[in-house]
Amino acid sequence: MTPQHKLTLGMIFCWSALALFLCSCGRDVAPEIGTVTPASGHGRTQTFRLQVSYPGGAGDINDVAFFFGDSLADSAHACWIDITGGVSSVAIRANDDKGYQPGVAVGTAGVAANDKCSVPANQIKVEREGNQLVVSLPVTFTDALKGDVKVWAIASGPNKHSGWQERGAWTVE
Repeated sequence: MTPQHKLTLGMIFCWSALALFLCSCGRDVAPEIGTVTPASGHGRTQTFRLQVSYPGGAGDINDVAFFFGDSLADSAHACWIDITGGVSSVAIRANDDKGYQPGVAVGTAGVAANDKCSVPANQIKVEREGNQLVVSLPVTFTDALKGDVKVWAIASGPNKHSGWQERGAWTVE
């Protein structure tokens, strides 16, 4: 082959890789965590609303999690709620911090709970529109979780997650 032919083959390969990347519709990027509302406040019961966007479409967001605690390093003293299965099941981290309590299908009469918090599955709202996912999560904190906590969120797509991001502060009274 002449050098001109090698360059042409290389250009074809690069074009094919670019076309493949463009057709993936953003599947190799992480979902983007938006706002959590309310971002601050106080009380024992509150519905937290989280906005997440993903270029591949809201239907490709696999799970969303909330963490209410002083530090991500101390999950044993926090309320950690995970909405999994394409955002169709809710589970709360076990009291011993070794896995999750059994999940409850979103929209059913069950309650996901541990000794720090509870979530009635029938009151969770999941809304999808285009690239946007909005989760409204009603949380009741127990006496085991008192005082000031930070509000963290994370979301996962097909290949990457957003990483935990601090999105607010809450005082559990």
